[in-house]
Amino acid sequence: MSSPGAQGGALSTKAMGPKRMKWALELSLANTRSRSDRQLKDGEVMYPVGYSDKPVPDTSVQEADRNLVEKRCWDVALGPLKQIPMNLFIMYMSGNTISIFPIMMVCMMAWRPIQALMSMSATFKLLESSSQQWLQGTVYLIGNLLGSALAIYKCQSMGLLPTHSSDWLAFIEPPQSTILGCVLFPIRITLATLFFLLMWPIARLRLAGLSEEECAKPVQGWRKWFIHPIIAFLSRSVFFAMGFFWIKVKGRQATQKEAAVLAVAPHSGFLDMLILSVAGLPTVVSRSENSNLPVIGALLEFNQAVLVSRKDPDSRKKCVTQIKERLTSNGYWPQMLMFPEGTTTNGRVLIKFKPGAFLAGVPVQPVLLHYTNTIARLSVVHRRSVVQQRYSGGTDFLPVYTPSQQEKKNPDLFADNVQKLMAKMLGVPATDYVMEGRYPVTKLGGLSLPLESPSQETLKMLKRQDFSNAQVETLINTMMDRCHSGQVMIAVDHLTSLLGLEDRQTAAKICSLYSKSDTLDLRQLCLSLCMAAGYRTPKSLLHTAFLLYDGDGDGLLSAEDLSGLMAALVGVPQYNIEEMFSELTNKEQPTEDALYDLITTHPTYQKLTKEYFAREDRRLAADKNHNGVSNEKTGRNNNSIYDRDKPNEKCD
Repeated sequence: MSSPGAQGGALSTKAMGPKRMKWALELSLANTRSRSDRQLKDGEVMYPVGYSDKPVPDTSVQEADRNLVEKRCWDVALGPLKQIPMNLFIMYMSGNTISIFPIMMVCMMAWRPIQALMSMSATFKLLESSSQQWLQGTVYLIGNLLGSALAIYKCQSMGLLPTHSSDWLAFIEPPQSTILGCVLFPIRITLATLFFLLMWPIARLRLAGLSEEECAKPVQGWRKWFIHPIIAFLSRSVFFAMGFFWIKVKGRQATQKEAAVLAVAPHSGFLDMLILSVAGLPTVVSRSENSNLPVIGALLEFNQAVLVSRKDPDSRKKCVTQIKERLTSNGYWPQMLMFPEGTTTNGRVLIKFKPGAFLAGVPVQPVLLHYTNTIARLSVVHRRSVVQQRYSGGTDFLPVYTPSQQEKKNPDLFADNVQKLMAKMLGVPATDYVMEGRYPVTKLGGLSLPLESPSQETLKMLKRQDFSNAQVETLINTMMDRCHSGQVMIAVDHLTSLLGLEDRQTAAKICSLYSKSDTLDLRQLCLSLCMAAGYRTPKSLLHTAFLLYDGDGDGLLSAEDLSGLMAALVGVPQYNIEEMFSELTNKEQPTEDALYDLITTHPTYQKLTKEYFAREDRRLAADKNHNGVSNEKTGRNNNSIYDRDKPNEKCD
């Protein structure tokens, strides 16, 4: 019982049981007579003035309990609807590429509402304590059905459902495609996901409890001999679940002291990671952004991979230093595996090897990848493997390539010779083109020249919208005037109105050719269009470009100005402009005349006007001969650089 003493009007203590009486100080009970103001009988105790021995109901606590129950029930009911924005974000991030990780993301998104619908009885039992249980149950059901609808729509847009002739089912004749799609696909994705989830915590154990200095050294002891075989087994299990029941291996893998680098080609897709399990999980080089991904981040940490940020020049320099240190450690660090192409292609040619794997000048072992299934296009191997009855591939370990003294001094020569050797063994051509973003480019000094400029594709789209040559020229002049007025950035919606188009889709496609966002630099669009259309001479066009990119108006270009100017003229970003800027400023100031002299008289850069610009003029003439519609084969290297139906993906 509570002792008497209160501040204000009322003091109450909660009863310990449902039948216990409460003592309450009720000064407002004027008509109540307690034992303190009436005559006492024998054995009775006198209470203080104002005390009542009658029970007083605690309505405030009961009301608070009801409010908490209602709030909790509404939290449960609105849970599926709160998940919808996250599902939309997952749909955006997964894209439409059919590979293991987008499929896993979509499957997890689809499983949540299914799991919720399967436990509806338990959920409604919780909602029975609410006075609005039917409304809350309806909201809960609608939210889960909406989540299921989004998951089904995403699966349909990715071509995962066997309801139409998708790319990943096109090579199998119905009804076999439907059977395999309905049976093999969910089984394989479930097993692969299970193995990945098992690897996640085990991979974290390898570096758990180590300091930053210890993590910078190769792991030793039980972390190596106990955890490494488990991850290797689970990695192989993932590919077994995907249909790789056996892998043919030819040749002998060299030791780390014999060859510190495994140079693997061609790189066709995600399933090329199969070589990691075959080679004993050597270390790799990956984007630093991948370390934030679930499962993948843990596996990269386990692998002690070299991480590089493509946006940070300092990170690239640090990456080069780390690679050289590991490759020259004489067996201290494990063997390193690299895809020297740096991106994925259709495998019909070997594009130019990047020098990263050859910078240290140490012996490398070339490794060839091939798939034995009779599939017309290797670019969709990873999409079709989920419904193949079985899928087999092979790796060929070629003899170790030891560089000469000249190759040690020149990594580019070293890379070219290894590329030619591997191309010869594969029976495919070797090309000088490299991939930068979505475009194959060739190098001219520090410049990157695209095989086919985005401006050519832009002209084709404008022609398909019935733009005449006069209208294109008028459009270019309009964009020039806008740029001179300082309005250089433009959004897709404004570009749609500027082009006079009714649909936004064409403007969005044009924008995507020049920018990854919904805005683009109008200077790049109008200058590249002007050069591709041939409406001005190179000198006149260079004068206009110089005025647009001379930001401070002092008649001199900075390295950043030169990078933007050349990117606008050729149509693709220029990341390595330092060499050209050094040549420009070697003898005189970086003026307009100096730049014109450089691209017309310099032994290297004069090819820009004599060959590249001339090639654009020839394409323009071909377009005119075909009524403004260019030949799809124009500018293509025998249709062998990359597949237009396949997005070029970055190497992980």
